[in-house]
Amino acid sequence: MHEETDEVWNRVFTVYVDGMFRLTRAILPITPSVALASRLAASMIFLIEDRTNISGAVLPSDGAWSVQ
Repeated sequence: MHEETDEVWNRVFTVYVDGMFRLTRAILPITPSVALASRLAASMIFLIEDRTNISGAVLPSDGAWSVQ
């Protein structure tokens, strides 16, 4: 790090921090219904029920966004 210039650091910071912030800010208005607490709770309750026989599977709880 002692060999990097301020310009390089600013570029790295801009790409990683500002970029993630701007991306999140851009998509947040269309995605708040994905992670509602009630929907996440319903998924968790389903998985911990005694009659559920699921293991070793990835079950996204994302309002079907991952299949689009």
